[in-house]
Amino acid sequence: MELSSSTAIIAFSAVCAVVIPLILIIWPVLNSYLSIRGRRVRQLINKIPGPPFLPVLGNVFEFLGSRERIVEVRNNHFASYSDIFKIWICHYPLVKPVGPECVEAILHSSRNTEKSLFYKLLHPWLGTGLLTSTGDKWFTHRKLLTPAFHFKILEEFIPLFLEKSLSLVDKLRIEAASGKSFDVVPIISMCTLDLICESAMGVKLNPKDKSQQEYVAAIYTLGDIVYYRSMRPWLFSDFMFSFTKKSKQQEKALKVLHEFTESAIREKKNLYLLRKNNDNENSRDFDESDSEEQLKIRKKRKVKAFLDLLIELSVEKKVLTDREIREEVDTFMFEGHDTTSMAICWILFTLANNPDVQEKAWKEVKEFWEYRTKMEKEDRSYQSNIFTDMPYLERCIKESLRLYPSVPVISRKLSEDLQMGGYLIPADTIIHIHVSNIHRNPSIYSNPDSFDPDRFLPEAVNTRHPYAYIPFSAGPRNCIGQRFAMLEVKAVVSAILFNFHLVAMDRPEDIVIVADLVLRSKNGIKMKFIPRNGN
Repeated sequence: MELSSSTAIIAFSAVCAVVIPLILIIWPVLNSYLSIRGRRVRQLINKIPGPPFLPVLGNVFEFLGSRERIVEVRNNHFASYSDIFKIWICHYPLVKPVGPECVEAILHSSRNTEKSLFYKLLHPWLGTGLLTSTGDKWFTHRKLLTPAFHFKILEEFIPLFLEKSLSLVDKLRIEAASGKSFDVVPIISMCTLDLICESAMGVKLNPKDKSQQEYVAAIYTLGDIVYYRSMRPWLFSDFMFSFTKKSKQQEKALKVLHEFTESAIREKKNLYLLRKNNDNENSRDFDESDSEEQLKIRKKRKVKAFLDLLIELSVEKKVLTDREIREEVDTFMFEGHDTTSMAICWILFTLANNPDVQEKAWKEVKEFWEYRTKMEKEDRSYQSNIFTDMPYLERCIKESLRLYPSVPVISRKLSEDLQMGGYLIPADTIIHIHVSNIHRNPSIYSNPDSFDPDRFLPEAVNTRHPYAYIPFSAGPRNCIGQRFAMLEVKAVVSAILFNFHLVAMDRPEDIVIVADLVLRSKNGIKMKFIPRNGN
């Protein structure tokens, strides 16, 4: 009996659904074994030490367990090698530097600056913004955006940081009223998201606004999906990924994220053009929910959101399209929200677990905040001193970022062959730089798991290899927003420390780190906040 045309089409589609994915998986594997280039890559990579691996599959099974198991495997690997090692994920070789000289070889390079294929998983959301772009576009945008993070520009954000810090203190005071411990991650995360929304887009988050609630939820959805794909090499292919339920979730989340950002861009651009036409560039739109005091503060400080600066570049210099503006704003949102919130949480955690250090830091921040109460809120002469004041707190922050760096992994793809640790690494190899493991290298840091802010005294820093500490990466592609982040963290942590005594509920040995885009604890970070007398 002959098949109907519709049945034949269904049958053909079913065969394609099986055969095409198999080709996509098998062909690169065969190429890595049979082609001249593939054989050269395997020959060079297999000279590098590393754990035992299976033919074709490599070490993939070691990384298919739970998120905490993945971290455990990674830690065991780093404990076994002193300078450099390699693993295979199917046919993909991953080279992992351990020693700072090997780290420097890749991060200091001005030629091997391309991000690895893992970052392509972010392209649907971030496009080719500063984090994910390469070549001329990256160089041009980096040069354009660097002035936006100049010291004088960042000074304008100090009142905003302090304002949001005090709002957070009020919320923590409500949470602490019960006298019970609680997980600090959600409340800190909402604070930094609110702050980054206002500084990046000039948008004040309203918990009652449905579109903003959806935007917040979409950010977390996209982060989970990107991590999910990164642990499954067969889903690197957009074609393969399109058959999964996660693909539909991603489409929905992307629609929410892009519509929110594009709406903010349209609104700000129209406002900019209106101001320009009216020759009234000093005017500013205000949120109707602002109090009279807040309006006075905003009028006085004239702070420009990151988006305002991008629109100015677009209109006046014709160098950015609306799509490129969206890519850079989305990138700033992605890099500046979750990473900063987790940094603050880990800093509070380390201070809570080291009461003597906490007390010393508190005495220092007490002077700054008590002086602040005597001054007008917009007195730049004292506010700008937050950059240089509180040096002990800054050392505490740096030591916490050593133990718990917000971004645990940096990944690059070699554009050309590279010498590293006495080995020749062939072009196209992926280099994974595990920051958290590099920061705990016992050959660099004595008692690496202990918390000691004095590691960042000038005399200690000067004797250490500069690439032994890389919380914001290093070299040509270091984090453009690291000053912004440090200023925000310093403002928030100092406000909390001035108002509360922190009591740890979790100990470092009890914390279970899970593999993710940022460094997270499996069960959150719980502590008590005890109000200090008079605050």
